[in-house]
Amino acid sequence: MNICIKDGKILIPAEFVRDKPTKDELGVHWFRQYKCWALYANELTVRKINKKFGSRLVAPAPPARPTITFDYKTEPKEWQLEALTAGLGLPAFAYLLDPGLGKSWIAITEAQILWSRGMLHQVLVVCPLNAVGTWAEQIMEHGYGEITAWKRPDLMKSADDRGPRWAIIHKDALVSPTKKDEIRKTTEGFKWAQNFLNGGYTMMVIDESTDIAGHDSWRTAAAMALRNAANYRRILNGTFIGDKPLEAYSQLYYLDPQIVYEWSYYAFQSHFAIMGGYEVRGHGTQVLGYRNLDELSAMIDSVSYKKRKSEVDLPPKTYLVKDVVLSEKTKKVYNNIVLDIRTELDNGVITADQAMTKAVKLRQVTGGSVFDDEHNAVKVGSEKINECMHMLRQIGNASVLIWCQFRPDIARLGEAIQAAGYTVAEYHGDVKPSDRDMMKDQFNNKEIQVLIIQNDSGYRAITLNAAEWVFIFSNPERLLVRTQLEDRPHRIGQSKNVTYVDFIVRGSYDEVIKESHAFKKDVADYVMWKEGETKNQYVKRRVLRLL
Repeated sequence: MNICIKDGKILIPAEFVRDKPTKDELGVHWFRQYKCWALYANELTVRKINKKFGSRLVAPAPPARPTITFDYKTEPKEWQLEALTAGLGLPAFAYLLDPGLGKSWIAITEAQILWSRGMLHQVLVVCPLNAVGTWAEQIMEHGYGEITAWKRPDLMKSADDRGPRWAIIHKDALVSPTKKDEIRKTTEGFKWAQNFLNGGYTMMVIDESTDIAGHDSWRTAAAMALRNAANYRRILNGTFIGDKPLEAYSQLYYLDPQIVYEWSYYAFQSHFAIMGGYEVRGHGTQVLGYRNLDELSAMIDSVSYKKRKSEVDLPPKTYLVKDVVLSEKTKKVYNNIVLDIRTELDNGVITADQAMTKAVKLRQVTGGSVFDDEHNAVKVGSEKINECMHMLRQIGNASVLIWCQFRPDIARLGEAIQAAGYTVAEYHGDVKPSDRDMMKDQFNNKEIQVLIIQNDSGYRAITLNAAEWVFIFSNPERLLVRTQLEDRPHRIGQSKNVTYVDFIVRGSYDEVIKESHAFKKDVADYVMWKEGETKNQYVKRRVLRLL
């Protein structure tokens, strides 16, 4: 047998790979089906094999897909048709498009086409909590069929024989944090989803699939338990991996375990990551780098369609930074917290991990409030709120979106904005989902001028194209959250330039967050491990950098 390409894989006879260094260099694995070494074929891997063995392989062209003829309910964009053509009818596929490029249209239309051909009866959509209402709206806008949503009777749409049955459930309803060992058996939401999947030919769609990127999370366990009952599995997301390639494992495994050679997570980690750092039982626990990423790219490319915003025609984003100067009183509170953390850390009163948790107070102080030990909010200043109000007065009647993390800051901002004569709404975790949907509609219809949203409650799966200005009052620590919240008003249908304003206290924790994002990292990953450090030494140094 010679080196060849078959079924999208490069097959290499055993005699060509006689030692572990060669195996590691090529990034190959043993494929039982062909009884030889193999790796996914793309231009990079083909070039590598040709150079190593002098072969003359040619990277395979993607298979031709048939032209789709269908009476679309709403007119698609060019890239949506490309994505639909690439994934239509395949058992497993991922639509990896930047937020705002119409992933839901693709999934809804694919389901509608399969239903019209007698290949599908129903669709289960698993999405973030704040996206449940949005999905119901999108289904009614772009498709047909009966709609039910977990514990949302207000979203129910009666029987409609022009499309499949739809069921929508948010991810957290599938798991019960208080019953870790019985996730699959005891949650009502899981049983509801499971019963629905058993009703015929079914598609299961996971929207914002980074929620199942953690290989050992409860959400991931629930998704894996449900996947086998679905005839078609779809993922909707911006990307599989970002700057963390190992996050691809669970998402690829959900689509089809054979994509990752049915490896365990640790086999996957061993193949694609270089491990080191502080050790547990003789094994490195930190990722120091990555390898074989060309093979990982080939894995992802084999089951996905990708499209970035830079490849389509959307208005550019504009960025501004407004410096916030703390008063001497607020600065003293901030510096005292820094001193307390340093002292307790140096004296061994708290661990490095506990110090990291306490450092959150620094973000609270720059916003103007801080929680005491009884978790009561204490006002310490108004400098950032005052700067926000000054900026708001400057921009006149434009629609403004304000992202804020902490509830006391949201309440104080809302009071100040309302007192100044603006119409305002506060969107956060304690607001009922139906009321959130109403606020979103009021903002998009320009019935309210200012919408304040808690970062964790609204950064995904909603469209807020009415916004002309976006104020970042509390910059999120995670780069993914920052990217997502920026994209809420930067979507299909946006015709205006959107301006993003960061309110930053120089020399504070605010600036560390901004700096880490500039390097495309989360705050937690910004300070890298050094050779020979223990875990406590590493986390302590990281805390001191944040201080």
